[in-house]
Amino acid sequence: LVDFSMMLNRLDEAIAIGEYLLERDPTSFFCYHNLMVGYYRAQRYDKVGELYFASRALGFEHPTLTLLYGLALLELNEAEEALRQFDAVDLTSVRRPLRLAAYARAYWALNRRSEFDSAIAELRELEPIGAANVYALTGNLAAAFAIYDEQPKLPPELFAHFAMASAAV
Repeated sequence: LVDFSMMLNRLDEAIAIGEYLLERDPTSFFCYHNLMVGYYRAQRYDKVGELYFASRALGFEHPTLTLLYGLALLELNEAEEALRQFDAVDLTSVRRPLRLAAYARAYWALNRRSEFDSAIAELRELEPIGAANVYALTGNLAAAFAIYDEQPKLPPELFAHFAMASAAV
């Protein structure tokens, strides 16, 4: 339910469900993860940090939780601490494009341009839309749109399919 509510961009609903589930199962990794994602998407970065430390107190040391916390730190303009968090855990279980995007954003915020350029180049090879999103988040809309424009276009009949699916929801 939490994921479905987030997919519909009903973030308050997703958070309420996530909090309810966490109250009932306060030792569930998935409850922490889903609620952290909900708080992150709702731009409640302080709550992401609170949940991160609560999950660590329970012994959860999953890299995705650290990645979420680091991304929240980036949004709070704490790039050095975000980078420390990224470096402190083994992020190899996290999809490589997600790791590259997180590091690229931290490097950009810290004005470490050569490391940013390396990370974004590799990300662009692996997942061009991920690179475009990083460019957009760092304010380089021209680079973002250039990548978006290079992507294959969806056929019109696919848009009709998506329209019917979203109307059913």
